Amino acid sequence: MGAAGIWCMRVVGILQARVTPTRVLLVLLAAFLLFSGLGLHDGHDWGCDYAMYLLAAKNLLSGAPYSYQIPVLTFEFPHGANFVLHTPSVGYPLLLAGGLALFGLDFVALKLVNLVFWCFGVLGFYLQARKRFTPAVAVVGAAALLSLHSMFMFKQLLLSDVPAAALLAVALWLFDSWERDRSLGRLTLLALLCGFIILMRPVYTLLFPSLILALLLGWWRRGGGLSRPGVALETGLLVAVALLIQAINVHFSSLGNDYLGHGLTIFRETPLKEWVSLKLGLVGNEVVRLNVLLFGSSFISSSHAVLLGLIALGFFPRLSLRRIAFMEIFVLAYLVAIIILSPWGLHNRLTLPLVFPAMIYLFHGLEQSVAWARRLPFVRDWRPERLLLVGSVLVLAVMLQSNVHYMRSNWHFNPDVVLKPDFQQLVAWIRRETVPGEGVFFDKPHPLVLFSDRPVFRVRFDPRGGAVPPEPRLAVLSRPQLGSELHARHLRAGFTRERYANEGFVVLERGP
Repeated sequence: MGAAGIWCMRVVGILQARVTPTRVLLVLLAAFLLFSGLGLHDGHDWGCDYAMYLLAAKNLLSGAPYSYQIPVLTFEFPHGANFVLHTPSVGYPLLLAGGLALFGLDFVALKLVNLVFWCFGVLGFYLQARKRFTPAVAVVGAAALLSLHSMFMFKQLLLSDVPAAALLAVALWLFDSWERDRSLGRLTLLALLCGFIILMRPVYTLLFPSLILALLLGWWRRGGGLSRPGVALETGLLVAVALLIQAINVHFSSLGNDYLGHGLTIFRETPLKEWVSLKLGLVGNEVVRLNVLLFGSSFISSSHAVLLGLIALGFFPRLSLRRIAFMEIFVLAYLVAIIILSPWGLHNRLTLPLVFPAMIYLFHGLEQSVAWARRLPFVRDWRPERLLLVGSVLVLAVMLQSNVHYMRSNWHFNPDVVLKPDFQQLVAWIRRETVPGEGVFFDKPHPLVLFSDRPVFRVRFDPRGGAVPPEPRLAVLSRPQLGSELHARHLRAGFTRERYANEGFVVLERGP
């Protein structure tokens, strides 16, 4: 071998020694934060959730009652199921309170918090995947999760779903590591983490029943009696933390209980045949939602179908009593719960928690495919680890091709409406023309409360056409609402005088 060949071998050796999977992951995380952070836009859309979280966070910081000035919304569903939304669970407002204390109402800084949590979720996935597969495969999976088009869109919104899903990935890794050493301290940390996830998103309430069932199944599989002191201690710890979290949730918000209750109301009030047909349709809808989150599109192409098939291949064989664990129990219970109990049907926010487990199951399905492929003569001598890595790189290539395409098509996505001049002019006028405590009507109450610091009520009307108390003297309409049924109801209720108008909004005052 010549001098050049020897030099090349030395360079490769140095790179192999220094370019470890963990270092590659850290570079990917830094690149993700830089790329995504530079693409963050100021402001927000009309959604009431983010403003509700911010109002609760402001109340926590100021010492005001938790529900102070947070509007009450009533969503009406078929068959008499009404969903009342008032105060959110306290977990996400606690996170936002820290951001508000440091940066004020800076949307870019607050959105950056969600990006940091997503990185924690990817790190949790990597730690779990490197034990189940290899560090190299885990890095490839992490790269896929950092390239999701869905996260490219979610980053522009202040939603509790992102940190909750990310912390779920950390919790799944913690359970895997706890199973290896059975440390009571690690189990306590896992229980507290699951509790905080539930405080952010009550739809994760099934975490504790899943944990307890996984714990009991683990003891049973190891041949230990379920009456042994260790079982009682571990189960008691989980039950105690679960009750504490439920007590905190009930104190701050009944949102999770309302969600469950109204899903059951729809079940009771809907004809069985219609209800079964609806829920079977939601099963297919959930597959489409997962396709949207992983590949950026509701269209399931042939390559997407193959990868979804690998997820199923990795998931369903693990549901046997010999293999089922915390992750499988939670995923199955969560899927059944949101399909059966959700009063809304399914959407991307409810499906987001399944992204990290789906990537694990995809690689398990790929692992099973590699085992079958090695029966073929021409690949029999290949190392399974290398085949799995090659397969994972192909998976990454498919996901990158799809996600990058949709990122490019939505490159300038900016949902902001609340920082636009017309809305800020409206806010300034309301603050100038009303006294503190004087309310107005507006069908997007939460953002207006957040910026104006005035009570805002979503308009409700009685059958006779009048507005239901409280009855402010002012009502706000957006320009597209002029001439609508809502405008006509305002006129019938006595809001006949125009007090203020700009390019986007009109303020009506109740006439004499």
